[in-house]
Amino acid sequence: MPGLSGICAYSVFVLRMALCYRARVLFAKENVLSLDIISFFSTHPKGDFMERGKLRLVMGNMFANKTGTIIHAIETMRTFGHKKVLIFTPTTDTRAGKGAIKNYNGQSLRAVDLLANRPNNALRIIRKEEAGMGSKFHTIVFDEVQFFSPPRVFYRLTDELLRLGYDVLASGLRLDFRGEPFGVTLSLVGLCESMQQVTLLASYCAKCGNPAHLPQRLLNGVPAPYLSPQVKVGGKESYEARCYDCYELPGRPRAS
Repeated sequence: MPGLSGICAYSVFVLRMALCYRARVLFAKENVLSLDIISFFSTHPKGDFMERGKLRLVMGNMFANKTGTIIHAIETMRTFGHKKVLIFTPTTDTRAGKGAIKNYNGQSLRAVDLLANRPNNALRIIRKEEAGMGSKFHTIVFDEVQFFSPPRVFYRLTDELLRLGYDVLASGLRLDFRGEPFGVTLSLVGLCESMQQVTLLASYCAKCGNPAHLPQRLLNGVPAPYLSPQVKVGGKESYEARCYDCYELPGRPRAS
């Protein structure tokens, strides 16, 4: 007769195989990230009972020091927490140059450029980096998350990283120049377990100096019309922070 420890080990093995099969069926039906996530999960066992990671979301306006906030958090985790952190930045945002995130004071950290329209590539990169260093990351960081698309794919990627036990730190613009939700940023609030995991940052209005929550896009010095393309990467040459009273949007449709 097998001993109690042998029976327990076999039971755990059967349970893990059943869960793996169910995951394959569910992801195959969704047809989103299925192959990458299944492969990643199969080669990244975290123990029989894996604790879900936590998401910290930093969002707000342009010129609100979102990137500076996450740089400070990353350096604190690395220096005092001795945590292994991997940083991703979307290829859409070229302001910091290749392979880096940078705040407006010039402070920068090395990052991995991730195709904005292929965010699920992060899974393969994480696996490769972990294999090279022989250990696992504690935290995965994504800067400028509004640029990752489709938003639904990035949302599911974030959810899966949390399920795999990684903590995730994400930052992004809350609203676009139209004052409307920008990409996946606001949706990520749904993966936070409390509002204490959300940091909302404002800047200061370029016109009156009051707290500013809206990015004002400028074309040749004047406010860009509503029908302008949503994505236009730029800095102080193309944008100002504005409060709701000073914000202008020519051609904005009225609610009917």
